[in-house]
Amino acid sequence: MAVISVAQLMLVLDELIVNTALPRIQRALQFSGSGLEWVVTGYAVTFGGLLMLGGRAGDILGRRRMLSGGILIFTAASLAGGLATASWLLITASVLQGIGAAAAAPAALSLITVTVPEGKLRTRALGVGQYRHHRRPYRRRGGAGGVRRHRSPLAAAVVATVDLR
Repeated sequence: MAVISVAQLMLVLDELIVNTALPRIQRALQFSGSGLEWVVTGYAVTFGGLLMLGGRAGDILGRRRMLSGGILIFTAASLAGGLATASWLLITASVLQGIGAAAAAPAALSLITVTVPEGKLRTRALGVGQYRHHRRPYRRRGGAGGVRRHRSPLAAAVVATVDLR
């Protein structure tokens, strides 16, 4: 379950990290304003467009296989995007990340629902969150969703300030 949760977190954090780093990406690769949009849009459109296909492929080919393959594609595309020296390379890597995410995300969620019994543990694993209504009325508790909501800006800021080249 830890591997699946880390996979979900990785897929969710990517979008926030890229959005935070957009100004730096624009300067480094001399993107135009409209070209820069495709870094985010390429990922989002591909991910959203292939999500149902990824779920169906998980049903046919196997959830674990799709999770592994999707994470492999996503990781390789992330590496390619990090090493991109031209705008078209980064956009291509972004689209490939969307393909990998569309394969991995439904597989991860379905593996959680199949392997974790109903109740608090499944709710936490899915990141739905539970809200407490005392002291801090809107404090969120949960899995990757809670990390996404509260700690991602810090992670994104760290990644955006570190130059990997």
